[in-house]
Amino acid sequence: MSETSSLSSTSFIRAQFARDAKSALRSGGGWFHTLYFFAMFAGFSVFAVGPERALLMATAPGLLWLGAALALQLSSVDLFAQDYADGTLRTLAAEHPSLWPYFIAKFCVIFLLAVVPIAVLAPLYYVLFAFDPASALKAALLFMIGCPALVLAAILAAAMSAGMRTSGVLGAGFSAPVIVPVLIFGVGATERLSAGAFISPELLILCALMLVYFVVLPPFVILALRFGLE
Repeated sequence: MSETSSLSSTSFIRAQFARDAKSALRSGGGWFHTLYFFAMFAGFSVFAVGPERALLMATAPGLLWLGAALALQLSSVDLFAQDYADGTLRTLAAEHPSLWPYFIAKFCVIFLLAVVPIAVLAPLYYVLFAFDPASALKAALLFMIGCPALVLAAILAAAMSAGMRTSGVLGAGFSAPVIVPVLIFGVGATERLSAGAFISPELLILCALMLVYFVVLPPFVILALRFGLE
């Protein structure tokens, strides 16, 4: 019975992922807006900081991590709105005892269509911020490690916004306490990297935060979604 349930959940995740990914790719939706926002934010930040190498390297971690966090919030702001509007989420909640597969599919879509493009583009901007190419690639790897936690925060904001029928800006405000620790330790790990150390206490704390968020935040997301169906 459990094996059958596991297969059913896996099939549901695949079907939901394929549906959302196809919709996003066809419409050029959140994934493109995410990449465009990050590219514009990072590009203008380079010009705003100026040509001084030391200042560029000092400001790069904070600016690029902030740009990634804002871009991921943008990509997720209407993540559940359409499913609420057309009744899809209500149908899924009625047909499936758990919304965990639905949550996992949404997370995978954002990770593959938003985080991965940001990580691919990030080395270019780190080089523009005076990082050497090897350090720029390692800094992009830090994005891959830390951004899943930012994705979880963005999904939480979207679920709270949709569930409480509020604006995406208000939902992002609710998730700010979740985002700030990731930014603090993500920036700290990148600063240590610019000093020559990839493995650092900040990186270990960032990894621990990501694991804690994976345990703590999904139940709150599902609770917020179910609250919106009441």
